[in-house]
Amino acid sequence: MYKQALTPSLLFLSLISIFTIQSQPVKAIEITLTNGEHSAIYDDNSNSNYYGFNDWDVDGQKLLTETGLFYRVGNSGTAQTFDTLTSSSNVNGNSATATYTGTGFTIDLELSLDNISSTLDQTVTVNNTSGSSLDFALYSYFDLVTSNGNGGDAVEINGSDYTATQSGDLHTIITTVTENLGNNTTLTARRAEVDVIDLSDDTLLQKLLLLSDSSLQLDNAIGSVFHPDNAVSFAYEWNYNLGANGSFAVNTSSSISSVTVPFEFSPSLGILLSGFFGVICYFKLKLKTR
Repeated sequence: MYKQALTPSLLFLSLISIFTIQSQPVKAIEITLTNGEHSAIYDDNSNSNYYGFNDWDVDGQKLLTETGLFYRVGNSGTAQTFDTLTSSSNVNGNSATATYTGTGFTIDLELSLDNISSTLDQTVTVNNTSGSSLDFALYSYFDLVTSNGNGGDAVEINGSDYTATQSGDLHTIITTVTENLGNNTTLTARRAEVDVIDLSDDTLLQKLLLLSDSSLQLDNAIGSVFHPDNAVSFAYEWNYNLGANGSFAVNTSSSISSVTVPFEFSPSLGILLSGFFGVICYFKLKLKTR
């Protein structure tokens, strides 16, 4: 009697448990890259509002707020975050690799940090393992920091090679794009979008995150966008048709063309300056005495 009454309850709880486990994202990846005085942190934990790099520090200056990587399988439906996939990673100082596995495809991610050229580099390689044709969309979002807000922020994407130039009163960051097609692969569309970040409605990131548009497309508005107060962000979209065993790779490389290093006063510098001014005062006094 007791056993018969308990069985439906146990079955119900088991189904809830299974659903809960399946609906939770796969364990997120967190990677820290270091190279000299440079560092960068990659984190794909969407539950904590991380979708890619959330820090890039060069000589004490933070050069990005966040980046994001998203994907979509098929010509319709919503974009997904990378932490919905089974993943593994390996870190080696200033470089790292991560492998994401989905149904019928794999994503290999290569990350690197160069302190000589002040470059943050990421390469996404997608392989079709389904044995049949696969339509695949890749999205890459950038919210870089080039201004402290006093001089405004501007972004422009070149329509031919999709190089993005972001400039502000602190420095300029140039993001270049390189695409490589594998066998049995066709690029069906390439788009980008530049948008001002409104703190109450970050439209470009929300366009990727709200996932309400089943035919998600960036609008290809890539002309120069400037705002005197708010930051400006940009994103890329690539659509590929991959045949059996087809693949493609997309590399984005962000480099700083100029960096303003803040002045820091140190005790040793103070002693040096004190000595310098002391010598000047001594010779001035000698001249007056004469």
